[in-house]
Amino acid sequence: MLKVSPGGIGSGGLHRGGVVANLVYHYQHSRTPTTEPDMRPEAYELDPSNYPFTLDIATRYSDMDAHQHVNNVAIARLFEESRLRFALFSRAKPVHELREQARVVAVSLLINYLGEVSYPEPVTVAVGVNRIGTSSFTLSCLMLQLGKPVAHSRATLVRSEGSGGLPLPMEMVEALTRCLIRQG
Repeated sequence: MLKVSPGGIGSGGLHRGGVVANLVYHYQHSRTPTTEPDMRPEAYELDPSNYPFTLDIATRYSDMDAHQHVNNVAIARLFEESRLRFALFSRAKPVHELREQARVVAVSLLINYLGEVSYPEPVTVAVGVNRIGTSSFTLSCLMLQLGKPVAHSRATLVRSEGSGGLPLPMEMVEALTRCLIRQG
C-alpha cells in the first residue's frame, strides 16, 4: 500500500520501500539522446495545409477547468473524435465492413500541448497519416484555435487479433496512402 506522510510527495513522503524514488532516479538517469527520440512535432506537422482532412469541432462548457481553459482530458477527447471522423472519411467501404476485415487498436498516444484552448471558440483539427508500417500506422493530428496551433497528437494504431499484430490489408494500405501528410 502506498502511503503519504505529512511531508507530502515532493519531500519524499510517498514511499513503498523507496519504489517511487527508485522509479524517478531510473527515469532521470536513463534518458539520453540516443534512447529517447524527440517527440515534438516536426515542422511539416505544424502546417495545416499539409493534411488531407480537417474538421471543426465545438468546445463545450463542461470541457473547462478551474482556470477557464479547455482541460487536457477534453483535448484528448477532441483528438479521439477527429481520428474517428477521419476513419470514416478515409475508407472506401462502410465502417462495419472494415471492422469485420481488420480490428485496429490504439497502442500509443502522444499529445503535445502548444498553447491554451479556450471556450467557447471551436477548434479545427487537421488529420493525416504520418507513417504506414506492415501491421500498424501512425496518424498525426494538429489542433488549431483561431488559426493558431494549440495542440498536436500522434496515435499509433495496430491491426490485431488476440495478442499479436496482423499485416494491414492491401485495401487499407491503399486508403491510408491516399491520406498521407505532405512532408515537405
